[in-house]
Amino acid sequence: MAEPVVVSIIEFSGNPDEVLGKMKGVEELASRKASEYGGISSTVVKTDDGVMIINFWDSEDGRHRMGDDPEIRQAIQDAGMPPPNAKGYEVIQHQTA
Repeated sequence: MAEPVVVSIIEFSGNPDEVLGKMKGVEELASRKASEYGGISSTVVKTDDGVMIINFWDSEDGRHRMGDDPEIRQAIQDAGMPPPNAKGYEVIQHQTA
């Protein structure tokens, strides 16, 4: 597995169970496409006001290309979800147990 270069944090507001239900189809597509763009891992968590997705990437470019992918954008729209609020951060240190 490649060492992560960037982590992206994506947040969707709303009832977490409803958001997770809408995300089903998007998650399946994103899971297939992430490796094309250097995706390393993805973790989905419930927050106080919705859902947060934490993704590790092997490049900043790959993270942006995934976000700009027309199929991904269409799947998000078709699921009735708002455009994601995504931020990227350079990984300084990453450790697995």
